[in-house]
Amino acid sequence: MIDDKYVLQQKLEDAGSWGTLFIPTERLTGFDQFLTQLKKHNVTILKPTNASKGTGIYKITKAAGVGYSVTIQDQRHVYTYQQLRTLILSLIEQSNYIIQPFVTSRTASGETFHLRTHLVRDASGQWTMLASIADLAIKGRFITNLSGYKTERADVFLQSLHPEGSFMHHALVEQSLLLAKAIDALYPFTLPELALDFALDETCALRFFEANTGPEIIAYQEEREQRRAEALIPFADAVSQAIEQISIEQRFGRHFKVGQ
Repeated sequence: MIDDKYVLQQKLEDAGSWGTLFIPTERLTGFDQFLTQLKKHNVTILKPTNASKGTGIYKITKAAGVGYSVTIQDQRHVYTYQQLRTLILSLIEQSNYIIQPFVTSRTASGETFHLRTHLVRDASGQWTMLASIADLAIKGRFITNLSGYKTERADVFLQSLHPEGSFMHHALVEQSLLLAKAIDALYPFTLPELALDFALDETCALRFFEANTGPEIIAYQEEREQRRAEALIPFADAVSQAIEQISIEQRFGRHFKVGQ
């Protein structure tokens, strides 16, 4: 188990320099803080640090005229100042919300998308790319991991998206491998697999969303499960062999790192 979105990002930023990869993120602690960030970025995202499948995410901007536009799972509402304040205070009470500027990641036709890479450890314990995909939302939605999306292979998708698509996919793979190694280095135990989610902003720069240790495989399921087994079964054997070199008395309460 790794840390939540906020803590993991803070640890990674403390451990190295990542350029613009990380989206500026703050814990949501006050209404005045929220208004300051909204004024600074124009469009903000509020989401729980432990969100699953896009639940509990709010997109907020100043509405034309009086009020605020609040989009909740793609349903847009107009809130008064007092209604917005009540909402923000209720989220603060939950103690697990973060605030970020909204990152636009859309196709030319207006479909919101995110990129996901799925990495596993091979027999030698090294990180290898299992799959890279692009999840696209129905046009008009700003969240991609809700029902009703379509999935494409990331290399094909990026080549159709941009003339430099092949280069962009190479950068996605390289960045994912670097991140996987950096995340694994933060913990005393060995991580067998990771899924990493990214946006591709309007400047075509990768922006990191989150990491998951137990990714659910839906798209290209049979192929990915087969490749997952081909990698993780030999990796499990390598872990077992490493543990066998340590006496039973020394194993108690000990973490094992393989493939550093």
